Amino acid sequence: SYYTPAELVRELVNSALVPVIEDRLDAAVTPEAREHALLEIKVLDPAAGSGHFLLAAARRIAHELAKVRTRTEEPPPRAFGEA
Repeated sequence: SYYTPAELVRELVNSALVPVIEDRLDAAVTPEAREHALLEIKVLDPAAGSGHFLLAAARRIAHELAKVRTRTEEPPPRAFGEA
């Protein structure tokens, strides 16, 4: 079994996913458009293995989605879970 170390997952999310999230959110004007922009992001991990990268990507997108939905910088855990 192979897995991607947490440090590398963090770096991949920060260098590959965060810029996409930021670009999509910058281009969207309304909260509805921002939500749609986040939900349209596709993440591909051709060698998913244990899924560390995919889970981290899903969590990051969910956190941003919860921020958009609650209009807060630190959404409550329930909003994060629903996202």
